[in-house]
Amino acid sequence: MQVLVLGAGPAALAAAEGLAGKGLQVALLPPVPWSQAPVLNRAGLALPLPGPSHPFLERRLGRSAARRLWAVAARGAADLRTRLAGVDCDLERGGVMVLAGGQAESDEMVASLADLLEGGVEARMMGPSAATGYLPAETEYPAMYLGGAAAFHPSRALAALAAQVAREGVTFLQSVSELHWTETRLGVEVAGQGFHLHADLLILAEAFGTEVPGLIRGEAGLLWTAPLRQGLSRTTMAALADGGREVYRSGPEGGLVANISPESGDPVSCLHRRFPEARKTAIRQFWSAPWAQGQDGLPLVGNLPGARRVRLLAGFGNQPWSLAWGAGQDLALSPEGPDLAPPGRFR
Repeated sequence: MQVLVLGAGPAALAAAEGLAGKGLQVALLPPVPWSQAPVLNRAGLALPLPGPSHPFLERRLGRSAARRLWAVAARGAADLRTRLAGVDCDLERGGVMVLAGGQAESDEMVASLADLLEGGVEARMMGPSAATGYLPAETEYPAMYLGGAAAFHPSRALAALAAQVAREGVTFLQSVSELHWTETRLGVEVAGQGFHLHADLLILAEAFGTEVPGLIRGEAGLLWTAPLRQGLSRTTMAALADGGREVYRSGPEGGLVANISPESGDPVSCLHRRFPEARKTAIRQFWSAPWAQGQDGLPLVGNLPGARRVRLLAGFGNQPWSLAWGAGQDLALSPEGPDLAPPGRFR
């Protein structure tokens, strides 16, 4: 079985490694050269601060979904802490790794974080008041600074993860422009400029903020995952809005996913503004419960709506590497994808 993973971030690497570990032939295709990927130049690694019973998560997701989401991020955090132990520190450009800690340790931990912040280190994490990416250490729930490997140069960290994945037998392909894919009865045909590959399974694991095939950051903070731009009248669309709205249209081919910040307004209007062609496409709308604020949103993990051989890893942003890595591992272990979201998300 041939699997193609589209992406170059923690989610893509984790999924590729996990699938290769199951004995599958796996190729990883970055949509842009690694040196141009914004994730390489962003400081910070976010781990889940609130525990599985944190009221914020439960209020937004429900108890069961909150516990599943936290468990995925916690597993990713533990694995990343081990894997990145040998990555050189770079406090000037590095990030701060934080993890849920007990109340008794809060004074010492918060003091350590505050010292780093005063020194100009960019700290990022998940949490109600940190959803936009910045850490107010004096007001946030207790966090534990792991020291040493926690403050790392992000590009060196990603390179270290990529080297480990390559040792598992994953093939790294050259990036190509104008990438398109078409699902057929026998698999997925992926093509680009001078590139063609047949895959039995395609995993979309995009996390870039530039206008490349796969993800487009448009006006008003829209974050789009669009494997193909043409033929939207026959394309599946899923729009995830941080304010709680999701939009789906089931169809036989293609896919479009949007992560819309609440300030952007109605997701359907945003969709039409960014892609006027979508006006001719019927849309069904219903409510769900993703994050209330911030750019990361609740991750979309599972089958791409309307597709049988395409899996989706999206919505992680550039900061929460632990959640992205954990979700990629879970997707590899369960081909249908983990149930991170409330029931009925992909239906």
